[in-house]
Amino acid sequence: MSFNNTKRKLCVAGCSISDYTRVDRTYGEILSENLGFEYLHEGSGCGSNARIWRRITNHILAGTLTENDIIIIQYTEPVRTEFWSVYPMPSYKHEGPSEEPSHNGGRILKWKMGSYTWQHYEIEKNFHRAYEKYFVNDKFSRENFTVNNFNFQHMLSNLKMKVIFNMTKRIGQFEDEIILDCYKPLIYRDITAAVKEYDLAENDQCHMNQAGHEITAENLKNHILNLNLI
Repeated sequence: MSFNNTKRKLCVAGCSISDYTRVDRTYGEILSENLGFEYLHEGSGCGSNARIWRRITNHILAGTLTENDIIIIQYTEPVRTEFWSVYPMPSYKHEGPSEEPSHNGGRILKWKMGSYTWQHYEIEKNFHRAYEKYFVNDKFSRENFTVNNFNFQHMLSNLKMKVIFNMTKRIGQFEDEIILDCYKPLIYRDITAAVKEYDLAENDQCHMNQAGHEITAENLKNHILNLNLI
């Protein structure tokens, strides 16, 4: 591994809760500016925990994230996953800053329940639908999450990475037991889910509006300062 340290980085990895979901600025972007850090955006609509593990681990292998940086992990539903597809990104689709429009001659497909409804290619639509109908088991998904999360956190701990786990009730809430003892003091508990004024819309309590991102950035800043992480 090569480690190149210039300006310290703040990386946020999660799903659409941490992404630019009908907002101009995410809590990660706002927080990085408030801290004077370089921002590395890994929030992704329809993102999975598998994507979080892959992207963060690759950043560490490449030396773009080191023990000097701060990582915020916002886990999502254990059942979500990702696949590789030979088909190119549809020309009409404009992906956000964390997306991978090309990947080893194809692209990454993000899967979750119901994702077949917005696939462009018929073969991918059928694949998403068949996977949902025949190949998903909640207990098996949680077993895989437990194993991979255990390995992932021990890797982070071994490398002395500074990691905050954003425990939000906006999506399947996880218990503290999934967090290693060394990271439990760093847990951040999202308070926006209990306040309707921070919801993206009356019929969308899964995502935050711009005010929600701003208050989350402020709360995370205070959390980081209280922990003496900078």
